[in-house]
Amino acid sequence: MIKSKIKAKIIDNILHIKFMIHNKMIGEHEAEKKNIAEDYITHILLHVGERILFDFKSSGNISQNPLFKLKFKQKELKIGDQLELEWKTISNEKGYDSKKIK
Repeated sequence: MIKSKIKAKIIDNILHIKFMIHNKMIGEHEAEKKNIAEDYITHILLHVGERILFDFKSSGNISQNPLFKLKFKQKELKIGDQLELEWKTISNEKGYDSKKIK
């Protein structure tokens, strides 16, 4: 199972989010050189209920254990809302994590 960390808090009507997903992020070229299987995150979805905050599709060209920092100016979300993070890897392994907004 892939681990992740999420921090989310509202400061002056701005939602600050930091999240990291632990993954080796081994792309096609590196996998060929080391003679191992590719392993990287292909899709990341961050949402609160039905509201999508971040939808990201990637290849193996980002760093190991990617860390994302996001800021959203908002009025609809409030402290206590459940932030949900979902991701999928190239090997169809799926992950999920959630955190309440502070």
